[in-house]
Amino acid sequence: TGVQTCALPISEKIFNHGLLTAPDGNVGLYAGKSVLLSERPDGRGLSAQVTLPEGAVDNQGRIIADAGTVALHARVVNQGGTIQANTVRNVGGVIELVASESVNLQAGSTISAQGVEPGARGGEVRLKSDGAFTDTAGSSINVSGSSTGGDGGRVALSAPQMGEIASRIEARAAAGSRGGELVVDPQDIV
Repeated sequence: TGVQTCALPISEKIFNHGLLTAPDGNVGLYAGKSVLLSERPDGRGLSAQVTLPEGAVDNQGRIIADAGTVALHARVVNQGGTIQANTVRNVGGVIELVASESVNLQAGSTISAQGVEPGARGGEVRLKSDGAFTDTAGSSINVSGSSTGGDGGRVALSAPQMGEIASRIEARAAAGSRGGELVVDPQDIV
């Protein structure tokens, strides 16, 4: 079996201006009130509750976890760099930005969960805020399938306060494949 890599910084304020990579693994940047740390994914075994003040995650660098998951969770999530979780060996990537106050995509923001190998399907991007979602022209989200076949992926956006979407969103598919989907729901994304 393969070894899964994992990077999970937890703090009140997290700033990434460099490069974080976890091929086939998970990258999570978390800033919040409480976190349960456990040696097992189901929470059993040795675990500890850590309480932190609410905070912010600010990505201006590059986070890459192809065939894996990238998660940014905080009161405020500012995304101005690159987040990539492309499909590799038919394992789709997942990117989620979750905030209790606001998710903000800045002009240089690039979010990619594409199918880049022949026949690969696009992955999934979930953007959820309990408050506001803002984005600016010059930001992009791409969940397209491979240009040689492969369905487009899924972009899900949920925030009670949002204006017109300014980001370029691509969910293309080659001829014979299905295009991806964009789901916008101000209350909840499942």
